[in-house]
Amino acid sequence: MRLAIHGLISVLLLVIGGCADSSETATLHGRADTLLERMHEAGDFSGAVIISRDGEIVYQGAFGAADRTRPFTLDTAADGASLAKTVTAALIWRLIDEGRIALNDPVQAHVAEFPYADVTIEHLLCHTSGAPDYDPFQPLPEADAATGNVALQAFMRRISPRPLRQPGATFSYCNACYDTLALLAERVAGASYEDQIGRMLGGIGAGAAFVRPARFADWPQPRTLGFRSSLPGADVFDVFDNEAIYGGSNVYFTARDLHAWAGAWIDGRVHPEAVLNTALAPARVGGDVSALNLSSWYCAPDRARCYYTGHHQAFFNLVYWDSSRRISVVFVSNNTMAPPLQPWLMRSLVAIAEGREAEPRPHVPPEEMDVDVEALAGRYLLPGIGDVQISIDEAGPTIQAGQGPRYQLYQVGYGVLYTPGADAYLSFVLGENGSPPTLIWTSVFAVAEGRRLA
Repeated sequence: MRLAIHGLISVLLLVIGGCADSSETATLHGRADTLLERMHEAGDFSGAVIISRDGEIVYQGAFGAADRTRPFTLDTAADGASLAKTVTAALIWRLIDEGRIALNDPVQAHVAEFPYADVTIEHLLCHTSGAPDYDPFQPLPEADAATGNVALQAFMRRISPRPLRQPGATFSYCNACYDTLALLAERVAGASYEDQIGRMLGGIGAGAAFVRPARFADWPQPRTLGFRSSLPGADVFDVFDNEAIYGGSNVYFTARDLHAWAGAWIDGRVHPEAVLNTALAPARVGGDVSALNLSSWYCAPDRARCYYTGHHQAFFNLVYWDSSRRISVVFVSNNTMAPPLQPWLMRSLVAIAEGREAEPRPHVPPEEMDVDVEALAGRYLLPGIGDVQISIDEAGPTIQAGQGPRYQLYQVGYGVLYTPGADAYLSFVLGENGSPPTLIWTSVFAVAEGRRLA
């Protein structure tokens, strides 16, 4: 199912723009439509995409179904997953700008229930608190009970009365940390998280975004479902009922909301310039520079090109913005996308926005194919990335690029390892006749490969 909404926009752009611009826009449309139509027909994409240049939408399209009866449109609200972290971080920076909190404030100064006295607001922003994340909490909630951010504090204390690691020393991706930041923002501002983000996002044109109700029965509008595929009749692969946590996730966005959010960062409307320079500074992990910054964006060294993703169950989303070229690419999607296709789609849409062709579609191995990390551990040299060390310790597989922080690695099937913190997808080509294996690193900003050295 394809929602044909781009044709009129194409015509208007062709009439208004000059010949060169019209030709370039038509080429962009053709490339984006071809890419997305083929993905949709293959069962790999349902959702909505918006590409803009200089504040003007140059492509928008919607594909597939929002549920069993409704088509997906530009106004379909989908689970934004971790994109909520960019919103939560922005709230925190607004409170910092107002002088109501500081980065080095102990979290306990504002959230008395938080169990760790030595953890600061900066530690929560940087994923360096040492606090446990969701997985250990799964057995703790009572059946059919909605778990919220206050209950989360008690769960952390029960699971680990002390931080699992020294605060500030190591990176460990932490959803619960951003839920705690949302609770902190409520305590400091004296207003609900939903009201605060409503004012902030409404002020930049993203007013349709909302915090999901804990219970499906309380949903204020038809709820977008997640599916295993974009093909008709696909199985549902949905989010969970009874979730009252928010801050690290559980904010719903339309494609138009994300387009407005990206545009606000391009135009410098989220923070004053003095705050923006600090908010976009790289986070620190011990003495190392993190790939994530203090506003929960992955940014290039120039801080002009930034992006973040959200991925939960079938939902996968992107916000990419480039303040130097004034380009943005956003999408929301509600079907399971194989990990090899995720960075490829993001890179291809950015390439199209920049006037280049989409990259060749990658090979997708079987879903059940895992990586034998123990056999492939070692040191690799990748052009543009540097020395890459894959190791296994008591916490599991880890990766370190150059002198950067050490990040955890996770099996995601399809022959891919994923590392949050670097947002890199790793795959391998086994050597023949005793030759060393090759590591392929794929992210939005880089594709590199190199053989194992040791």
